[in-house]
Amino acid sequence: CFASYERSSNKPKLFVTYSNPPTGSLSHTSITVNEGSTFQLSLSASNAVSVTWGSLYSSVATVSSTGLVTGVKAGSGQVFAMARSADGGTSTYYCTVYVTIPEGIYYFKNQLSLRFLTTDGKISNLTDVYQYNSYTASAANIYRIRQMWRVKHIGNGKYVLRHLYKSDMALYRDGTNAVVYNIGLSDSNIPAAAQWSIVWTSSGYVIRNGANENINYTLQPAGGSATGGTSIIVGNEPQNSASRWNITEVTDAPTGVYLYDTSDNEMASSEVRYITPEESKSLAALSLTAVAYSPNTTSQSFTWSSSNTAAAKVNSSTGTVTGVAVGTAVITGKWTYNTSKTVSYTVHVTEVPN
Repeated sequence: CFASYERSSNKPKLFVTYSNPPTGSLSHTSITVNEGSTFQLSLSASNAVSVTWGSLYSSVATVSSTGLVTGVKAGSGQVFAMARSADGGTSTYYCTVYVTIPEGIYYFKNQLSLRFLTTDGKISNLTDVYQYNSYTASAANIYRIRQMWRVKHIGNGKYVLRHLYKSDMALYRDGTNAVVYNIGLSDSNIPAAAQWSIVWTSSGYVIRNGANENINYTLQPAGGSATGGTSIIVGNEPQNSASRWNITEVTDAPTGVYLYDTSDNEMASSEVRYITPEESKSLAALSLTAVAYSPNTTSQSFTWSSSNTAAAKVNSSTGTVTGVAVGTAVITGKWTYNTSKTVSYTVHVTEVPN
């Protein structure tokens, strides 16, 4: 409303004019858009004669005069539409914008050390994460994938960072340590310790864990060290290059499979196992795990077969092997996503337990 008054020898007079601001709503009050992508908003408002669009965080997202939102850099912000009526009344409507890193496989390179977020190729829970020199394109794939991370936005500016080396393992905060932990393959009910925000600053990306992007939970090398092999921790943000990361999409991520010996926490090679006739053992009981990696799927499904069913048979779905009679068989697992990729081990069926 508007008010005015006049001086007079008579009693004062107060004139009040009421405006009629627009009423309505935005098509969305919250949106998610990738860096470099766009999203069209619209405003439906009665008695509006003009609409002005704007952004409160133009470093995160911009908006055109027609409501087209463009994601600039990862983070969260707000855009608004201010509607004005013919008599000057205004109403402002806000939309929260989450700008995200597109889903894909990425390298994370620390700006202080110029080394990469890496694991040591182990798949046990709470395996440490550290920084290491880049593995070159000529290095074996089984080493290269130790530095590759599957990034997926799971909502409200939070991500899960799965290790390509084993897709059910994800970057996880264990106190002040950054580790990998088995969270399963589902993206539902991700534990808070495995949820990360990725936010662009003027000098690089900051990666944080915990509620409200707490600065006490920022990914960085221990002690601000640039030394290769230094553990990565989650601690107070030093506000310098130690907590800043370059994120680069991997365009040549490999696809493959491998067999893992869980008894010594190492990749298996020419593995041999022993059972007796009529004895059955699961892969877990044999201390073996079959693992598949690919930029296109997280599938870990294998189909199993025996080269000599007279000696040993195998459950095609679970990989559980059963001794039939004294002899030897090669047990092979074909990855169901790509049957040209296989793992195998030898089983000896003996009368005397080994």
